[in-house]
Amino acid sequence: MRVTKRNGESEEFNQQKIYDAIMKSMQHGSGIIKPTIAQNIAEEIKEDFSNKENINISEIETAVFEKLISKKLSIDINLLRFFYLDFCWLE
Repeated sequence: MRVTKRNGESEEFNQQKIYDAIMKSMQHGSGIIKPTIAQNIAEEIKEDFSNKENINISEIETAVFEKLISKKLSIDINLLRFFYLDFCWLE
């Protein structure tokens, strides 16, 4: 599965980037760190999109936010955007 980044380039999906972004957001946001939840969300995202050949970063963004809300996690969404969406996928 390929991810189309904001700059139009694409790269192979990497669930570790989702995990890392959630963990950094937890550390720098609420301070409550739950690695198991971060890992579960990253795995769920991969599974949710496994039937697609190409996905857009905004699709991942929406799915991550929905998963965080469903798990009643309170992290700073702006930090998540910085660590994951803006930083990781624009490399």
